[in-house]
Amino acid sequence: MQKIALLEPYHHSEVVRTFGKLLLASGCDVDVFASASVREDCSDLVGESLCWHLLERAEDWKGLDASLAGFDLLIFVTLQPKDTYILSWRTSARKLLLMHNGHRFLGAWGRLAVFQERKQLLPNLLRAIRWWMVGTARKANQLLHFVDAICFPNESVRAFMLQQYPSLAQFVQVLPSLPFAFYEGEKKRIADEKIKVVIPGSVRNYARNYEMALEAFEQLDVSLQAKVQLVFLGQAIGDYAEALIAQARKMSLELVSFGSKVPQTTYDAHLASADFLLLPIQKSYRLGAVVEEFGRSNITGAENDLLRFGLPALVSQHYPLPKELEPLVRRFDSTKALSQLLQAWVRQRSFERIRQDMKAHMNAFGLAAAQRKMMDSLSALAPKVS
Repeated sequence: MQKIALLEPYHHSEVVRTFGKLLLASGCDVDVFASASVREDCSDLVGESLCWHLLERAEDWKGLDASLAGFDLLIFVTLQPKDTYILSWRTSARKLLLMHNGHRFLGAWGRLAVFQERKQLLPNLLRAIRWWMVGTARKANQLLHFVDAICFPNESVRAFMLQQYPSLAQFVQVLPSLPFAFYEGEKKRIADEKIKVVIPGSVRNYARNYEMALEAFEQLDVSLQAKVQLVFLGQAIGDYAEALIAQARKMSLELVSFGSKVPQTTYDAHLASADFLLLPIQKSYRLGAVVEEFGRSNITGAENDLLRFGLPALVSQHYPLPKELEPLVRRFDSTKALSQLLQAWVRQRSFERIRQDMKAHMNAFGLAAAQRKMMDSLSALAPKVS
């Protein structure tokens, strides 16, 4: 029986939960090293072979290697290039790093915002200078040479990153992608006169095109707007979020928003009762000094929400999804196209026909399939060389 440590110094609770469930179902002993807030988000991650270790301070992580003796595999759920403290760890365990933001971690000069964006030239130049001065690329390279293997969140991202960085596989093993989520079965829904439309994620101006979404709703007749409950399912604070909320409240739809972090139980409850997701995903966004590409160098967490709950969704045309999910979604590439889809889905409840056929499409993403995929990928991890 393998003894595996999941290490999460940040806040990707949903990935910790997924990996923990899949590893426990595969008969592994699992220890999770994370904060109390991660454990709270993973309240249903339980088992006789599971042990939690709570670490709240940065100092707690720096000397952690003394607690890692006897593990066969360390899975770093999230690392940033600055986390070079792990380079001093002495452990015989194999080390696997999950790659969330590929361009940032691989440090490509051509992906710096100063070369990618015409706006904010001076701020981006200053960010690039700081990126160079603090040695972000050098530190990321050290971490990549320290771990034994990396993996990306899906095969589309893996293929794109290997194409962009062809030398990557020469110094670190690139495993087949691991499932960051799996279909958890159809949830019991309470019938409601309102059609519940959910946009998951914190309300910020880089990840979702909220302006397009609200403009599309504004083009609907008032009678159709009144049939909708729109949920901004994430923390909505600051001037940008407040302006969007004010714009939405001028319409006849019902708006639900949150002024603080959304508890995981509340988040899941809203998804379980949603009629469909609305995912106006941006093509790219700046992360520090680097520009990431949604669906190419990383994925949006909303993709995991779609997988977990098997929800019909309206999705930006450019964002790639596994082909098995395409029957669940409809695509749009403009405000007009989105408004036309919303009109059909609200007036004719077109999403209900998709939901009726959902189970047949979600079999490929269930617990058993995800469990097989995880163990097949981990079995490809090369043995530790003494």
